[in-house]
Amino acid sequence: MSESKKKTGNGPENAAARRIAKAAQELRDEAARTLAKELPPRQLRPARPVLDSVQPVFAADLHESERAVLVEIMDHADQTLLCMLPEDAMRQMLRLRMVAVAARTRHNRLILHRRGDWRLGKAGVWDLYTGFVMAGEAREDVAIRLLETLASIGGLAMAHIADCTGSHAHLALFVAELPAGVYPAHPDQELLDVDADELRGLVRDAPELFSDELVWAEKSDVLFR
Repeated sequence: MSESKKKTGNGPENAAARRIAKAAQELRDEAARTLAKELPPRQLRPARPVLDSVQPVFAADLHESERAVLVEIMDHADQTLLCMLPEDAMRQMLRLRMVAVAARTRHNRLILHRRGDWRLGKAGVWDLYTGFVMAGEAREDVAIRLLETLASIGGLAMAHIADCTGSHAHLALFVAELPAGVYPAHPDQELLDVDADELRGLVRDAPELFSDELVWAEKSDVLFR
């Protein structure tokens, strides 16, 4: 009887072989159907638009009128990458150059003014005479320009006393010693003069009233040397 089943192909071994063969064929058929399917076209993501203000422009290629409104964006080695509007640079938190001038009287009092330029950051805070280094401009020239335009004082010698390199700006700090009888005079500008102890106490108790540049300079202990 066993021999009969073997001859007719009805034995358990042959039944198992048929099941395996059937399953294998189903797998091959499924693979063939999968490969025959038409793959959908590849979806490409659109490229991010590049802002006009961040196009690579180098200071040497700029006209004088363009230098007056653009700042240089720097890499971590302080090399110029491109030029753009200062408000765009601040909004995108790109690294740029700034200058701050500490104006001191003969009695070693520091003169502060209330910031009105919103492009520098917090408007309405007490500040040194702070501004951007415009494209192609030397930092010493910026210090002179800031005193002339913000304090109506010209012709003073400047001393570079410190630098602060942060994640979004490189700040050069200058000091200007005011001669007797010379005091900032600018229309509609609030002024405040303080000595070292007064400024230290104010910054400690109410740092939000002062610019970040002034807070850094006070904590660095370089303003009244």
